[in-house]
Amino acid sequence: VATNSGNCLVSDESVLVGLPSNIIDALALVRKASRWMFTLFLSGACLTVPSILLAPLSVYTRWASLPLTILTFVAALTTTVAAIVASAMFLIFREAVRSAADTVNIGAEIGSKMFAFMWIASGAAILGWLIQVGECCCCASRRDVKTGRRKGSKKAYAVRAMGIVDEAGAGHEREKPRARMRWINSSE
Repeated sequence: VATNSGNCLVSDESVLVGLPSNIIDALALVRKASRWMFTLFLSGACLTVPSILLAPLSVYTRWASLPLTILTFVAALTTTVAAIVASAMFLIFREAVRSAADTVNIGAEIGSKMFAFMWIASGAAILGWLIQVGECCCCASRRDVKTGRRKGSKKAYAVRAMGIVDEAGAGHEREKPRARMRWINSSE
């Protein structure tokens, strides 16, 4: 376990390592930024889980889609901001260590796997938000297609025209008002 004591790093064996002031300043910045990064990544993960679980509700009604779109946006925003903070934090620390590499005899590299993982998560969160926005604005809900308020896919037309199966399993044709069926029979 190492602690920071002024410009020296003190370990359990009481060995003092003198660090340049720019590395000490970078360590203080990394400490603050890492707390924000952790909070943002954790918030993004905690908001993404309900977004995934509640996403099927947006297929049935656009009213459920609007709050879900807002939730998905906040999840994407926190994940992306966390990735930006982490990228900036690691790049600043790497440059601080590289500038003092001659005096301290240490080096720093940025892991490409960590960067790839962060930015893939951020891209997936943004993609999920864009899909949710598309469902909110552009797509017809199942309820709207069933009631005839909006046109849906050809499969929805066929299911609507063929009839409905009751709970006993016997199929029967249900009589619907002509106004709602007008889009099914386009030849009239």
